[in-house]
Amino acid sequence: MAGKKPIEVFVYNTDGSYICKFDNMAEFRKVYYPNDIGKRPLFNNKELGIKYHYIPECEVIVYPERVGRDTTKQLLAIHNSEYCKQEDNFEDRKPVQVFNLKNELIAEFKTLRLLTKMMPHISHSVVARKLVFDENHEDRVYKAKKFTSLGLFFKYKK
Repeated sequence: MAGKKPIEVFVYNTDGSYICKFDNMAEFRKVYYPNDIGKRPLFNNKELGIKYHYIPECEVIVYPERVGRDTTKQLLAIHNSEYCKQEDNFEDRKPVQVFNLKNELIAEFKTLRLLTKMMPHISHSVVARKLVFDENHEDRVYKAKKFTSLGLFFKYKK
């Protein structure tokens, strides 16, 4: 027999219990996506080095290999976490630093979204207005934006 070996599909429920196995992706698609025309891409999510496909409507998660209950629960926790959103993984996002009025670094966040999530008393628009953009004239901009009603100022990390 020539060609690629079919990829098996292992189905688990959201509690981490094993449900069933399909011998190939075509059989899986017939059961879970019967109305699709063409091929729906599977296994485009990857966490912890494991490829998976999550179907929230059916409350199942599928893998191209056998995994355990704990792995399924951990992957679902990552997938549903407010602190692991896909938009935070873009490489062009700059980390945001938070300083006190003495110019001491207090905290650093991977993205502006995470900053406002972890510090809910500060709105996104306030931080965006106070961010220091001008790297060439940092001292001048720092003095202008230093004194805020929050007692904090924000910079993009270089």
